[in-house]
Amino acid sequence: MAPSLWMTSLVARFLEDLDDYQIKIVPLDDHVSVECLALYPEYSLRAPDALHFTTAQLVGKEVERDPLYMVTSDGEIASACEESGLLLLNPNTNSAAVQLNALR
Repeated sequence: MAPSLWMTSLVARFLEDLDDYQIKIVPLDDHVSVECLALYPEYSLRAPDALHFTTAQLVGKEVERDPLYMVTSDGEIASACEESGLLLLNPNTNSAAVQLNALR
């Protein structure tokens, strides 16, 4: 497959997944940054990980859909999710496909 066709196919699949799995893309704003800084003492995550984790927590407070999962394979974020009670879907685990299909 030609690179441009491959990229077009990849983007199309990504857009389908956003809709199929009700994935929400959240812009980074001052509110997220402030909340991220407030979480630092409790969860010592690197800045990008802290932003990812904080955003998931904020979205969890806003959405009415239950359950909300954090999708990550990062061990430090996974630990923070376990500590905070945020549900986790790790795509690198053997059970990820089963878990994802159960959510459909």
